[in-house]
Amino acid sequence: MTFSTYINETEGPPARLPLTHATDCIGFHSIMTAQAITLPEKCKVFNREIVYSFYGRPAYRVNFKDDAAHSELAYAPVCFVLNPSEAPVDAIYPFDTGGFERYRPFIHHNLTLEDFRLPGDIGFAQKIVARFFGSNRRYYDAAAHGAADVPVLEFAASAYNSLIQSQGRGGDDRNSCIEVQMSPPLDIRNSVLAVAMPVKMADNTAILSYIKSINATILPYRIKDRFRPIELAGLIDHLVENFYGNAGYLND
Repeated sequence: MTFSTYINETEGPPARLPLTHATDCIGFHSIMTAQAITLPEKCKVFNREIVYSFYGRPAYRVNFKDDAAHSELAYAPVCFVLNPSEAPVDAIYPFDTGGFERYRPFIHHNLTLEDFRLPGDIGFAQKIVARFFGSNRRYYDAAAHGAADVPVLEFAASAYNSLIQSQGRGGDDRNSCIEVQMSPPLDIRNSVLAVAMPVKMADNTAILSYIKSINATILPYRIKDRFRPIELAGLIDHLVENFYGNAGYLND
């Protein structure tokens, strides 16, 4: 049995969650202009162009390697919340693939990323939530309860089960955040549910017109005159969580 077969046998998946795609204000402007998500270069992990999103959680940290304080709005994060029904999915992984080598303490050296690859059907993401978390609420909180019924020969499932329940200080919630891959250019005109962005962006006439044209909700947040992008991740998370709560996504 493969990992995908094991996941596919899961019954009673919870309601479907939206997808999140994070960028910064410059990236947002490019998306607004093109009416689509495009990419300037190939992914270094898979050596092809990929639009990355996460299932449910706004887990990607925009400009996270930049520890400097900035006054330029261009560095501030923007998060798109997307309807998965309108997104053509290529593949799904149960974690952030960019951190795969950091998960090695829990994953046998002969297991590769392809052992964890799931088909491009968003139903697999729902079944991961059901199998390892039990509810959308627990999944959003990264509160894995694990699976008690992993067959002895299901090595990929067993490794993932151990990874998401680990209590070590290394890593973050991306080790259990479901990655959803799509191909660029990704037309998002009919799929945007909400966009989290700085208030200064949300007050702009052109941006307001764009958001209205795609029938989306603005989730505004305030920032200091000088800020570090990584420090704003919690604000985005809080806004998206409230949006989900009001829409009933976490009521399970």
